[in-house]
Amino acid sequence: MRHLLDVNVLLALMDEAHLHRGRVTKWYAGLLPDDLICTCAITELGLVRTMLNVGTQPTLESALIAFSEFKKSSRLKIEFIADDLGVEVMPAYVKTARQTTDGHLLMLAAKHGARLATLDNGIPGALLLP
Repeated sequence: MRHLLDVNVLLALMDEAHLHRGRVTKWYAGLLPDDLICTCAITELGLVRTMLNVGTQPTLESALIAFSEFKKSSRLKIEFIADDLGVEVMPAYVKTARQTTDGHLLMLAAKHGARLATLDNGIPGALLLP
C-alpha cells in the first residue's frame, strides 16, 4: 500500500515531542515492509516551514538535513510523488479556503494509487490514523 503522508504525520514521525508522536509511530510500526510512504512538494515544503516556525529546527539548512536524515533512516521506502494536478481537480467536499490543500492532497494521492494518511478527521476518503 502507498500512503501520502500529510505534514502533521511527517512532523510527528520526526519530532519526539510531537503531541501525536505515539499515535503516528504505532501506525508506522504496523506498516508492512512492502508498503511505501510518499511525500510531495506540498508536504515537504509544509514540513520544512513548520519545523522552522515551531522551532524544532533553527535554520533552513538544519531542517533540510533533518529531513534528509529521516528519509535515509526510514525502514520503509519513501517515494516522492510529482504534483501534476491543477486547481480544477478538487473533491466535491471542498467548500472553504482551509480545505483546499487537503483536498488537493487527497486527489493527488488517489491519482498516484495512494491514500492520504492524516491526523485530520475532516477529510472524507483519507486514512485517519487510529
